[in-house]
Amino acid sequence: MKGRCQDQNELEYVNPDGAADVLYIYPKEDHNNAFSLCSSGTIDPSVCYRLVNMAHHYSVHFVRVASVQEAIAFVKGMPSNVRLKHVVLGGHGDPHSLAWGGADTESDTVMPELRVDEPVTRELLDALYPHLIVDGTERTRSTVFLDACLNGKPVADKNMLLFVAHQLAGAEVFASKISFDNSQFVLDNYLHFNAHIMSQKQDKMVSAMFHPGLRALYYHPNRVCKKKELVMAQSMELCAELCQKAGDACKAFTYFPEGNKRVTQVCFHSKRCESMKRSKKGAMVFTKETEQEDDSDDSDEED
Repeated sequence: MKGRCQDQNELEYVNPDGAADVLYIYPKEDHNNAFSLCSSGTIDPSVCYRLVNMAHHYSVHFVRVASVQEAIAFVKGMPSNVRLKHVVLGGHGDPHSLAWGGADTESDTVMPELRVDEPVTRELLDALYPHLIVDGTERTRSTVFLDACLNGKPVADKNMLLFVAHQLAGAEVFASKISFDNSQFVLDNYLHFNAHIMSQKQDKMVSAMFHPGLRALYYHPNRVCKKKELVMAQSMELCAELCQKAGDACKAFTYFPEGNKRVTQVCFHSKRCESMKRSKKGAMVFTKETEQEDDSDDSDEED
């Protein structure tokens, strides 16, 4: 960061004028050097230039890890007053994971990759959350980029994008729907993260964000409670607020996202959500209890 590029495991640049910080967590295990800072001793613009330009606005922390446990230790070691405007979690990915280490290193004490609904992944996101700005405006709140292939690809259950966005509710999380290389990544704005992943002139970057109040609930995407009652609420926040106010009379709510022309009634409450079925319309269920029976299959879909 100071004059020449070195592919190191940890770098830090302190910007005395920066009002917040940026954190990059990148993999030690990188089979094709997609996350390298340097190429033949010179700066690789695909990654190193991003760090340099971010450093014009923020203090930048960069660390390479081989496991989720290493990432947890780094984040927990950060001063409590650090506020992260932008976080990048980079690694080779698929819809349900993001890898930092080799698969052969996994053990009872070493988890080499982030995984959807994995407890140790939740532990890392719980450690990150107090450092995020989740009550700001569109220009001041934190953003998170999952710099990995396919983390945003739609799946029948829950992908990394939706999992991380719920765990970091209040921050906007970005991910790619496709496998991509660095030449397809276009970062338009370093101060307020705005980026694209271009493929055949189409943008394959997607984002998700949840209201901070939803973080305490359990999240089930692409599902509906089988037993539910219509509630007159046209926003997810109001649907959730009314469910919380209802106490034991509402143990779960089903919400159909805005913009679906086939849906005019969007909020449903359930006194008990003993079982769910699959939704074709992108509905989601939030429950106050963790154990819910999901007996959905291809023949048991909500129309």
